[in-house]
Amino acid sequence: LMAAATMEWNGHCDHNVAEIAAGNRLFLQGMVILFTVFPLILLVRPVCPKGVVCRVLAMILAGVGSIFTMVAFDEFYGSSFVVFANIEFGIILVFVAGLFAAGRLLGREREQDMYTRTFGMTFALAGIFVLWVLLTEEIYLYWYCRNRFAEEISNWRFLSHMYISVMWAVYGAVLMAVGFWRKNRILRFISLGLFALLLVKVFILDTSTVKSVYRIAAFLATGLTLVSVSYLYQFLKKKGFFDVMLSERNEAE
Repeated sequence: LMAAATMEWNGHCDHNVAEIAAGNRLFLQGMVILFTVFPLILLVRPVCPKGVVCRVLAMILAGVGSIFTMVAFDEFYGSSFVVFANIEFGIILVFVAGLFAAGRLLGREREQDMYTRTFGMTFALAGIFVLWVLLTEEIYLYWYCRNRFAEEISNWRFLSHMYISVMWAVYGAVLMAVGFWRKNRILRFISLGLFALLLVKVFILDTSTVKSVYRIAAFLATGLTLVSVSYLYQFLKKKGFFDVMLSERNEAE
């Protein structure tokens, strides 16, 4: 069914769209929707049978779709656009929502087992990673397309990397907050890893082409962010937050 839908969509984009470039972009966007729908079909009851086979197929298909979406996203735009407020990015968000929905479906299974929990966590982590990559691409493509199609911006690369760094900091803070709210240790570790990656990016890439005053400001901002996270951990530790989490986990086991 998916192969037939793919061929049908390819025929539509090939024969019914006059401009070749527009047809190619439309085909890629439609494929993202197909990669969203069919993994969910393999997980929704009573469409799919019980067992591990359909879940494995859904995970493989979602993995292929994730790679396809991240690679093909830079072909979505053929003109300047409003960042985060465009149809192309909306299609991407539909795919990411599909990954989280798949994890949610597996998390609500009545018959919980090791495979169900593993697959559900895999879909959720894939959604977090894919969203981070696509947000990064969206910001970079915004400045690239604005420089190419709207107005010439001499320092567009620097601006794109600067806003990407800001987005990474916000994304890491959101993951940290959700990790504390949901009492999820994995999200907090991912957040700390993202902050470490941000630190490396700021020190090596972002400050390599700017003046000393901006370099010092970048160091101070990054340092304040990391110190704030450290104080948050110490505050929660003194309040017994982690002890409560550990006791609740032991009771659940």
